[in-house]
Order: sequence, then C-alpha cells, then structure tokens
Amino acid sequence: MGFRPFVCGLADQLRLCGSVRSRGEQVEIVVWSDAKTADRFLERVLSQHPAVARPNLVSVTLASTPIAPGFHILPSADGVDTDLLPDRMGARLV
Repeated sequence: MGFRPFVCGLADQLRLCGSVRSRGEQVEIVVWSDAKTADRFLERVLSQHPAVARPNLVSVTLASTPIAPGFHILPSADGVDTDLLPDRMGARLV
C-alpha cells in the first residue's frame, strides 16, 4: 500500500475530514479535528506507515476553517500522481 492510501484509510478509521496529496518530495496532509484526535492520527502516521515510507514531520499548522466532509486523496500539486515513495518523505500536517 502506498503512503497516501495509508493516510486516507487511517483518517477514515478516525473519522477525520481532510485530504492528502503529493507536493514534490513531500506529502501534504490536511485534517479538521479536535486536538486529541489529531495527535493520535499524527502519532499513528509516524509509527504505522508502510514499510517503504519514512515520513518526517516538517510542520504542523492549525486549520482555522472547517473542511468538507470525508477524507480525500487529491491530485498531486506537481502534476505527477504516483505512490512510488522516495527513501525519505516529508509530511506537513495542516
């Protein structure tokens, strides 16, 4: 399983709203949640990711507006849609 489908499945399990997409050599994850659930989600992303992924947390920003219902994999920001992972991936939880 690729990293983005893993993130999407985990978000669905936790009933989070948001999205995940590739941004060059990083992955951007956007979630709308209470702080406790967001912390649990982040901990699981960093500890239970697919074996081929090695996510590094780049930054966390609090979202100030609600997000549409559901969790979605968005098209890549760089125009290349792939689940092939480099050795190290950065994740930005917004």
